[in-house]
Amino acid sequence: MDDTLNKDFYRTPLGCCLLAGDITGVMDLVDALSAAEKATTFVGVQAMLFQRWQLIRKRAPDGKAWVDACEPEHANRLFRAVDVARFMCNAELPLADYWMHIGIQDIAAFQQRYKPHPPQGQALQRQIRGDNEWERRRHLQRAVVAGLIPRPDTDEYLDSLFFGDLRQESNLVLQHVDADPGLASVLLRLFEREGASDTSFAAVEKYCHDPALHWSTAFLTLCERGVYTRDQLLDKTLGALACDWPQFKSGWFSRFHASLAPSSAEMAPHADRYLALCHSRIAPTVTLAVQAVATLYQADVVSPPALLDALQPVLNSATKAHVLAALELLDQIAKANPAAAHSASAQAVPALAHSAADVQKKVLACLKRWGLDSDGQDAASAHVPLVAASNQAALKALLSANGDAAEKAPASAPTHLPASAPKPFMPPDTAADPLAPSRSIPPITTLAELIDTLAYSFENPADMQAWERAADALVRMAPLPASEHAAFAALHKRAKRFTWQDKPLPFALAQLMACALGQAVQPPLDPVSPTGLRASNADFVAWRTRSLLALAQQGRGLPPLSAPTHRGGLVSPQTLQERLALYAQAGARPQADDLALAQMRCPPTQGTTQAAAGLNLRWSVSSRGDEYVFHDLHVHPNPAVADRPSPPVAGSDVSTALTDRLLAYRQCYEERDAAVIHCLAGLRPCELDAFYAQGALALGNNLDWWEACWQNRAYLDVLLQSTDPLTPMGQLMICVGLAGKEPGQTALAIDATAQCLLQGRVSVQALAEVLAALWATPLPKGPRLAKSLAAVAQSHASLPLAVYPLLCAMAVTHPEAPRKDCAPLLELMLELQLAHHRPLPSNVRQVLAGQRPTGKARAAVQALLA
Repeated sequence: MDDTLNKDFYRTPLGCCLLAGDITGVMDLVDALSAAEKATTFVGVQAMLFQRWQLIRKRAPDGKAWVDACEPEHANRLFRAVDVARFMCNAELPLADYWMHIGIQDIAAFQQRYKPHPPQGQALQRQIRGDNEWERRRHLQRAVVAGLIPRPDTDEYLDSLFFGDLRQESNLVLQHVDADPGLASVLLRLFEREGASDTSFAAVEKYCHDPALHWSTAFLTLCERGVYTRDQLLDKTLGALACDWPQFKSGWFSRFHASLAPSSAEMAPHADRYLALCHSRIAPTVTLAVQAVATLYQADVVSPPALLDALQPVLNSATKAHVLAALELLDQIAKANPAAAHSASAQAVPALAHSAADVQKKVLACLKRWGLDSDGQDAASAHVPLVAASNQAALKALLSANGDAAEKAPASAPTHLPASAPKPFMPPDTAADPLAPSRSIPPITTLAELIDTLAYSFENPADMQAWERAADALVRMAPLPASEHAAFAALHKRAKRFTWQDKPLPFALAQLMACALGQAVQPPLDPVSPTGLRASNADFVAWRTRSLLALAQQGRGLPPLSAPTHRGGLVSPQTLQERLALYAQAGARPQADDLALAQMRCPPTQGTTQAAAGLNLRWSVSSRGDEYVFHDLHVHPNPAVADRPSPPVAGSDVSTALTDRLLAYRQCYEERDAAVIHCLAGLRPCELDAFYAQGALALGNNLDWWEACWQNRAYLDVLLQSTDPLTPMGQLMICVGLAGKEPGQTALAIDATAQCLLQGRVSVQALAEVLAALWATPLPKGPRLAKSLAAVAQSHASLPLAVYPLLCAMAVTHPEAPRKDCAPLLELMLELQLAHHRPLPSNVRQVLAGQRPTGKARAAVQALLA
């Protein structure tokens, strides 16, 4: 134990008692101190409170990790001793508050020694409630241990038993049970509760990486002490798994079952429950159930008919491991009883519809070994269209083994016709018109529609089209008649809850509504000089809103020049000219900022070619770390955005300020509001390269979903709504999106890729170059890209012809040393080649022939070269 941090204090009698964890000695020494001595001692105890973690830990021999410098029991006593000394030396804390501040294991001893008189009635209830939810949960069980209240029988009390942060010096659950032995029986009731986001076993253990501190360790320890029986814990665990709670929560019970490790004799009384769990929708639960029924079958506890019935949903699972494990069990049944082989085949046939070609191959091998009766052949024939192209020949050979069985295959089954001149993917000849009538936005014309749109926009600020329609209507209708003010009462009440810091867009719309109602506008949207547009993204919201407020205060009934006329925030040049004519007729001078924004929102006169040119940005990937390697995506502006002062910006300078802001360092990590992201895209909808660059950084540097950044979907939403050709950064953004882990975000990237290809917004060659360059870095993972590209190919009949060239471009990226995770991509490439009769390009053939892959990649390469 390192006591060099505060030598003078640690060498005092009290310091020695604290280091030794002598709680009784601490009480004796503090009792002997005067009030002045306690105040002086409190400084040293307070310093020890912050240093105690360093006292119980030391550097490992490698000089990197930290290890325990003392036993957990000693560390627990040291922490408790510090808490007691800190409470007793603090003159501001009355003695009656002991139960809130000292260790829960010392409450009884403290009561017996000092016999304090804590408050009763309402005063006690106020203390238990505390100042926040965390204090209330902490105080409730402490009040029970202190005997201040009887043990509640409420859901609130059960939630409070999830004691919060488990990262302690010793097991926190065992501390509470030691202090209150009657708590052990109550803790079993937690197995019956799903719990909220922070009141479940999985939630409280999420950030605790020491198994000794887990709830599961506490339950097993209490079982060893004889407090629980193993059958009790097993019964409660199976009951929780049967509830089919979400995977995050139910996964804890699967892990606890593995820690409990019941024997076949212990599982035998629960055989029916394990068979029922095979029907679960939660993948870890099914894994546990299949392993358990396999053990029970080998122990002759489960009959073959019951096992066959339980395995039926498992064989239809999308999880490869589940299907393969079920096939292994069926094989055991067929070997033990050859008469059951056809029954096993009938159960396995539906697994031919699995999306993985290797699973289908395993199924076909089993069917060949077990044999098929006439019903099984009919069922297998119906699956011919669903089988991967690489397995078509094996399935047809299996069906033809019984003579006319091949004729039973449906006419829709693909036939391998020669393809002498396969056609490449052909995008549409003409691009979509962003100003097409179908994309126009109708203005709000009635007060009722305005109120409905305001109410919707307040709750859905990310819908910028609704926000702009409401803002446009408020400007045109301002000032609203006094007789109509009552209709806005509910909206006015709701608007009071918005703040500029938390909800800038609803707050801005609320201030615009207040202006139209003749009320004062709150800062920072009141008429003051702007401080610049590079401080935060919300500054652009304020800049936009101030020009609208200036127009509304004029009360001329004129529409804003910058009000979008078409989806995506576009302003039709023709409509802009008509609005300027209205301003001239009314003798009104256009607002400079409003006119600048209107011009930024007009499509370029040279068509979409100008928008697709981009900003000549470059990107790269770097790696960092030793034990854990992290990969970072970087975008390099050319020239680089300088850290320069932020003077007031007006007029056309806004476009430059917006580009600088979007390309600012770490900006993509700071924005948490999807509505603000949509707003930034709508300010300059025809030049989105800088916006896409920020999106590529946001998505690319969170591929493994280290942090839940739901707002990043907004970047892909904007790309889906646009009709312009993809800029280079837009191409990079959808490529990194395809490699993401979060399913919802990846699904958007898949939709965006398919849409851009089908609409001709990006060429196959351009996308192939970016995807190949990304594959040349360690940033993406092969299985994720393969899964996403397979989904793109399945989304439209013509898209396999577009995905195949993408895979070919990636295949030649590492000509000498292919990546170890390239097998899923090569397998997908093989399936597309066989299903659509695509020739293997000569350069790809040359590269693959010179490689020496292993495992599944080698088999795929051999098939591609055949």
